[in-house]
Amino acid sequence: MATDALLPVKLLDVTTRQIVQYPGTGCEYTALSYVWGKVGHERFAQGDKVKTLAKTLEDAITLTGKLGKRYIWIDSICINQNDPEDVADQVDRMWSIYRGAWLTIIALSGASADAVSSSSDNRSIPIQIRFKVQDKTVVSLFPTLSTQIWTSSWVQRAWTLQEGLLSARCLYVTAQQMYFDCASMQCSESLEETRSWAHNLTPASNPTQEGFVTWMLRQAGAGALRIPLDWPSRRLEYWGTKLNLYSCRDMTYQTDAIRAFSGILQRLLTIYPKGFFWGLPYEDFDWALTWAASATVSRREGFPSWSWAGWKGVVFFGQPLDVTQTRRTPTWLQISRFEAGNLVPVYTSVPADPTNHSGDRIVILNDPVHSTWEGPLEDTRTEPAVLQNAEEKGFLSVTAVCLHFAPDFSNPQTRTYAQGQLQRFAFKVDNTSCLIRIYSMDDQVSGSWIDEEWECEASDTKHTFVLLARDHVTVSSCISSCGLNGLDRARRSELQYSNCWCR
Repeated sequence: MATDALLPVKLLDVTTRQIVQYPGTGCEYTALSYVWGKVGHERFAQGDKVKTLAKTLEDAITLTGKLGKRYIWIDSICINQNDPEDVADQVDRMWSIYRGAWLTIIALSGASADAVSSSSDNRSIPIQIRFKVQDKTVVSLFPTLSTQIWTSSWVQRAWTLQEGLLSARCLYVTAQQMYFDCASMQCSESLEETRSWAHNLTPASNPTQEGFVTWMLRQAGAGALRIPLDWPSRRLEYWGTKLNLYSCRDMTYQTDAIRAFSGILQRLLTIYPKGFFWGLPYEDFDWALTWAASATVSRREGFPSWSWAGWKGVVFFGQPLDVTQTRRTPTWLQISRFEAGNLVPVYTSVPADPTNHSGDRIVILNDPVHSTWEGPLEDTRTEPAVLQNAEEKGFLSVTAVCLHFAPDFSNPQTRTYAQGQLQRFAFKVDNTSCLIRIYSMDDQVSGSWIDEEWECEASDTKHTFVLLARDHVTVSSCISSCGLNGLDRARRSELQYSNCWCR
């Protein structure tokens, strides 16, 4: 899909080997996704002629010519690496660049730009063994594309996720063979099992009453990385799953934490039109703040600590029970950022009026959270010295309901301690039974981060938690999913879910 955002982009003409301006609508170009490694790269500007490059780049240029295309986009030579303004401008066009490419060549072989791909050196291609057993032919199979991806150096790099995810169609080049992958099909050289049924569909193929395009998208295979990005009803889930995939990857420069994810954020603007603040969506800022990190994270300077970008390590997003109704049971929450000494609203959520029964909201009778936000606000003061650095450090001003109780994490409802798994704990808050879900921070069975964090605290010591988001489910659902059959009927009727963030 060609857009005007491509007009300032530069391409390499594979026939003249010259850096040229994007020729305009109708230009079909390939793009290259690869691991830079420690190979040095020359710096080029528009008009420069490119001489001999690293092996992976040369292979991609040769392959582009064999595919009958004249232009290729390669980040290391089509972005002037000596010009910070050009780098910033081109990074902001990542989605446009990859969705505008006719094909993206993904080099999975090797850990640097000097790796030789199977397309250029036939001697490196393993033989596909085959033999006869009576009247049957038996052949050996190469690894699947998914296996090749998840065991490659390519998948470990932060920048490559958006390159594969945003491309309309990809040609994965490995040491064994090439794989083709798009939103509707996946095939390889060694096994003819294409089944490209999607290309033969017609409106008459739809047996349901829903629109043809909607029905077709539901049937299309997901491919290796083909996870939908633009279904508004599940936007929090799509943002969160991409964040999970991204956070486990490595980057050379930690300052690129959000920049290397920017192409995906640009794509998600179709379902998050208000955009993102430090990598978190404005529209779901409350749930986005409930992300949790693994126990092996380390602080990443230059980013606020409340953002996932402020930490190096695996991140799990806080997922509500129903991602299509993230605020079915909202709470009072106002979040603002500092700008030029003033507070600028980031997010506001106000609970439903219990006397108003319109709309799809769950109203909890005798709700302690509801009664809390109806009360007077405390007069809180902030030190002047803090305000002076608030904008620079990315501080937030939060007005919220606070839960003040003595947490006892010794008796989780689920006994399995697995990294990234939700653990459930029952607490009494203002005589109301609450089930609070907390992500496990450790994969050690003998003791989670919760035990270590609170083991030295007396059981009756109260702590304050900021309530960011909460769910409400039926009693039967609570019992079946959490095994709370021992609760009496009165407690069951009061049970509710909350997601809390420790202050």
